[in-house]
Amino acid sequence: MTRWQGFSMMNLLTGDLRALRKDISYKIRILTSFLAILSIFSPLLGIFYLYIQAPTLPGVCFAAGVVAFLSLLGLRRFKKAEVFANLGIFVLWAVLLIIRWKTGAMSAPGPELLTWVWNTVMILLAVYLTGFLWGSIWASLVFVESGFAALLYKTGHHIDQIIPQSMAASYGLGAYLLALLTVLLIAFLFEKERRELIERDQEQAELIEGSRRYVENLLSKTPVPMFVIDKNHKVIQWNRACEEMTGIAPNEILGKRVWKGFAIEEGRTFADELLEGPDNFKSKHGDKIISQSESGSFVLETYLPNFKDGGRVLVNTAPITDSDGNIKGAIQCIQRVGSVQAEGPAYISELEIIEDSPCPTYVVDKKGRISFWNSACEKRFGHSRELMEGRSPTSLVAKQSRTKFREAISSIFKGVSAVSREFKYYSVDGEPMYVRAELFPRRNENGKIVGCMVVNTDITDLKVRSAMLQRALIQNKEKLKSLTEEYNLLKRNIASFLRKKETEKETGYPGK
Repeated sequence: MTRWQGFSMMNLLTGDLRALRKDISYKIRILTSFLAILSIFSPLLGIFYLYIQAPTLPGVCFAAGVVAFLSLLGLRRFKKAEVFANLGIFVLWAVLLIIRWKTGAMSAPGPELLTWVWNTVMILLAVYLTGFLWGSIWASLVFVESGFAALLYKTGHHIDQIIPQSMAASYGLGAYLLALLTVLLIAFLFEKERRELIERDQEQAELIEGSRRYVENLLSKTPVPMFVIDKNHKVIQWNRACEEMTGIAPNEILGKRVWKGFAIEEGRTFADELLEGPDNFKSKHGDKIISQSESGSFVLETYLPNFKDGGRVLVNTAPITDSDGNIKGAIQCIQRVGSVQAEGPAYISELEIIEDSPCPTYVVDKKGRISFWNSACEKRFGHSRELMEGRSPTSLVAKQSRTKFREAISSIFKGVSAVSREFKYYSVDGEPMYVRAELFPRRNENGKIVGCMVVNTDITDLKVRSAMLQRALIQNKEKLKSLTEEYNLLKRNIASFLRKKETEKETGYPGK
């Protein structure tokens, strides 16, 4: 219960942060805590100075508390972390400067000098809340202030001490210990952030390494001969099926050009041709293309003159692109038309690969039933394998998405190479989920489509953020409409006023 109350109070202070990145929302929470503490403790400090009858300082502390509170409200409204972090640091620096000046700590030795340790606190806070650039600026300001104080002390400038002598030691020691506790807290925050960063980097590295191993496992175990080349036309992946088909081991071909048996002309394969661009590829090999997908993959039927024993083959080739769409390589699969191999081991191997996939993946057979449901599906959707295998996948799909889902499945069985669609699912708890589903045909050794493989990516968070942005856009449009109406009304009133003045000028009588 206490944890829930604390969570609700922080949400009340910060507002809705779900549309922001995690690092930004974390900084806003820390900054909110700092401004809240500053707005609470500044008035308390003012009450202390009021008690000891220190002139000016109570008003300064109360004003600092008000500015900190207004900054807290501004941060909640505008989410400008850097602006309000610098404003909060400025308030803290100004209050400390005025306190040191009024208490005599700027120019005289004594317990009051212990309050200077708060400059260390301010520098650490500036670096933590605003970053290294602004932290360096604030540190430079503190150095200038310290130099000014040293100059005052050296020239013998004297400022009266308003702290009673009886409590000067307790005052200085208390300020010193409180500053040390604050430094310790900031050090813990730095260490916590450092560990979280290391953990995130480790998770990212493990995810990348797991994806790399999965791709390599997929390429090596797939029963279809497959190779990958880079943009320099050098082989970087050569799977086991390719080795069995050609008799060439991976260590003999990696880093070299593709085996001449897969070449169509002048030692170039379809993958080599595709590196020059999809448009050139289509214009040159349009008569051989059976189908193509939106992602840029092509299925062709052709004759390879240098292939052992001759014969026609089915070739599936696709470009490998980066996030900007630039072609970085190409992948090619080769299947001999009419070849027959044992289906059992290959089928089991393929299902083992799907089972190891971190993506929720299931297979739909020609009867429209789920024939395989991997472990990632069980974890993400909550439905067990025993429950889902043998059932229609439409039981998972929301009613409004079922027609598009059936059409996508049907198009795969009609020969489309790949389909990408967004669907709405429901988990075992009835919670709505949005996924990006990639649908691919699953073929047997004869090249016949025997199933549809559905690979799902959860995009629920993205949908929620899009909806929030859409609502904000609607609200802004309504505000703009209201302002436009007020502006038009103001223009009409001004025009009416001017006409009235012109009438008075022409007739000499007040206009109506």
